[in-house]
Amino acid sequence: MRLLVILLLATIAVAQAPAPAASQTPPSATTQDPSAKKARDLVDKMIAAMGGPAFLKYETKTEEGRTYGFYKGESKGVGNLYWRFWRWPDKDRTEYTKKRDIAIIHNGEQGYEITYKGVAFEEQETLEGYQRRRPYTVERVTREWINDPGVIFLYEGTAVADQKLAHQVSLINRKNQQVTLFIDANSNLLVKKSFTWRDPKYKDKNEEAETFGNFRMIQGIQTPLSTSRTLNGELTSQRFMTKVTYNSPLSDSLFDVKVTYTPYGRDRKEQK
Repeated sequence: MRLLVILLLATIAVAQAPAPAASQTPPSATTQDPSAKKARDLVDKMIAAMGGPAFLKYETKTEEGRTYGFYKGESKGVGNLYWRFWRWPDKDRTEYTKKRDIAIIHNGEQGYEITYKGVAFEEQETLEGYQRRRPYTVERVTREWINDPGVIFLYEGTAVADQKLAHQVSLINRKNQQVTLFIDANSNLLVKKSFTWRDPKYKDKNEEAETFGNFRMIQGIQTPLSTSRTLNGELTSQRFMTKVTYNSPLSDSLFDVKVTYTPYGRDRKEQK
């Protein structure tokens, strides 16, 4: 009898003992969604091919070359010489013509234009276009998007981009913004980037894309010396660079300007 009681108590103790805690070990890469894993691997290969740390960490970039504008796919003229000065994360100045007497400046949320008349606010529609494109720049995507754990990676198969076979990878961020990267299947270089947006007035969905070509290794960074921009498949602008330099010191005076005159309809307050 005594033995029976002991066995009964032992059985009750085992039944009441807490179950072992479930393993807290995060799932390995092999158990992750295959599409997400492949997309992330391709992006990592692209960054390595573009120059790795040198590509990710340059602070300034200066360009010289010629730019062309297009309307409905037709050239607007013979183009203009240009000089561009860019500094991470939000400063950008481009000068035009041989005399370099016309300039467009973006500093934070503000946009300005310089002409022989002086400094004025940039036209609102043009500024909005620049601000719309800025979250999708190559620098923003590779320095901010890919490091956000909330970003979703999608592998969408292969496609032809700029006459090259490319892997198509899309990233979706917490704001439900989506950017699509086309990564050369042979070189792993970025050959095209696109995003969509909806027109606030007409509610139409638009696609803006940039293609990159004629890559040259400059200061350890694979640099495209030609870029083309399209809107809904129609060419809007092209740039051909003859000189590119990274990490040259750029003075604040290039970007810090004050409005000296106000064209009709552009009297808005500066934001800080």
